[in-house]
Amino acid sequence: MKTPGLVFSLMLALLLSGCATIAAEEGHDHKVADVNTRLGMGYYGQNRLDDALKALKKAVSAEPDYAPAQSAIALVYDRMGMDKEAKQHYLKAIELSPKDGSVYNNYGVFLCQVGQFKEADTYFMKAIKTPLYPTPERAYENAGACARHIPDLKISESYLREALSRNPKLPISLYNLAEITFAQ
Repeated sequence: MKTPGLVFSLMLALLLSGCATIAAEEGHDHKVADVNTRLGMGYYGQNRLDDALKALKKAVSAEPDYAPAQSAIALVYDRMGMDKEAKQHYLKAIELSPKDGSVYNNYGVFLCQVGQFKEADTYFMKAIKTPLYPTPERAYENAGACARHIPDLKISESYLREALSRNPKLPISLYNLAEITFAQ
């Protein structure tokens, strides 16, 4: 005859072993997402976009709420000219990681490329205002380059000067500022 305490202990052990399996699977999913994100970005850096996309699809599939994978796959779709997919993943990355200035900056570059200059400026400014964003000069540089397309040379010059005040060796800022000066 089984005692109620023994039955409860067996059920508790089974329940806890199921939780351990779930935790191990979740940890596995995160590792799969992380490894494939790193692999995908390596391929991206080599301009092997098909391989990058395959790896990043695995990452997103393993863990859809992994912001680095969402951000990375957005970059790949962007480079491949797949604007709808890029936008979807940029917005998901922003949703998942609202304190990541690099995602705002990358999305701003994307918006500028598709001709949404004013909206791009909004995202560059969000990147700049993100407290832990390590390279706000890049967002200023991108905002300045983008403002040239409006064209608003006064704002462009202002952003570029700010970028150069933070890092005087930014070649894109130097080039764009020289172009503006020449045009004036």
